[in-house]
Amino acid sequence: MTSGRRVFEEHMRYLAANDIEGMVRNTYTQDCVLFHNFPFFKGEPPYIAQGTDAVIEAEKTIFAPENQGKIQAGEPFNFVENEGFL
Repeated sequence: MTSGRRVFEEHMRYLAANDIEGMVRNTYTQDCVLFHNFPFFKGEPPYIAQGTDAVIEAEKTIFAPENQGKIQAGEPFNFVENEGFL
């Protein structure tokens, strides 16, 4: 298993357990930055969350059941990995 696939699998376990805070605190750096365009935020995208606390809050909003439905993490139907992305 590649290192990228290990990261992906670890994150899927966190999401399946609905443990967004654990995922961010245990696998992201303190200076992490999340860029996204999910429509649950004020203003115009792209939205930027910087630092673990801000990323946790953004991801809790993104994955909130009222916004996306209940998290259901299953086997990916497609997995692409290269040096710069998953």
